[in-house]
Amino acid sequence: MAPKKKRKSAPPETVSTTVHDLPDNLLQHVLSFLPAQESVRTCVLARRWRHLWKSTTGLRILDLVLDDDEDISFQDLRKFVEHLLMLRERTDLESVEMKFHCYYEGESYVSLWTRFALICKVRVLTLHILGEEYFTLDGLPLVSRHLKTLHLHGLILQKSFLDFASCPALENLKMGVCKINGCKISSLSLKHLSITSCGCDLDCRLNVSTPGLVSLKLDRFSGKTPFLENMPLLQTACVNLGMGCEGVCLSIFC
Repeated sequence: MAPKKKRKSAPPETVSTTVHDLPDNLLQHVLSFLPAQESVRTCVLARRWRHLWKSTTGLRILDLVLDDDEDISFQDLRKFVEHLLMLRERTDLESVEMKFHCYYEGESYVSLWTRFALICKVRVLTLHILGEEYFTLDGLPLVSRHLKTLHLHGLILQKSFLDFASCPALENLKMGVCKINGCKISSLSLKHLSITSCGCDLDCRLNVSTPGLVSLKLDRFSGKTPFLENMPLLQTACVNLGMGCEGVCLSIFC
């Protein structure tokens, strides 16, 4: 009796997957990593892409044209952002990054854009000003029940801005190359604080009141030595005051 021939198994079925097969919410998340100008340009790819940029989970507003690495004027940037915010769907934002050079005529607009981000329940907010000049925001305090991470660079920070009592979810605060025009930084929820190359020209001593702080970085501070209040939960700290700090330590155990 002849042995039975084994049936050949069918080859595994291959599934071709392209970016167009991804769901809308995933595509919108991917577009969030692009500069806003590049994200908007995807509307010409296909009919389906026409409105995806309007509901991205993040916004990156830059004054740099990536095609030729040339800076654009603030007037062009302002017009673009005005149309962007007007046409965008009122969906919540996970992150907003604004990074551009200092423009004197732009301070009021950037303050408005910051308030827009807070209205959209942004969780991670980055404001990075480039150049030798500092940028002054309005004196209004930040008010948000959703803001968790705040990165600031190249700003003049007013007294009311440094009171984070109206940001109960804020856990991460990073400040770099900022002028602090206030005598106190206070937050009950803050866990991680980084202050690098910042200074305070006021006669008062900066008081840091953050009882829930877990990690602290204080590097190259200019002005009177900051006073760090009771921090019972602190686990790690790096303190390097630098030559610009006005203060002396009289104890060998400091």
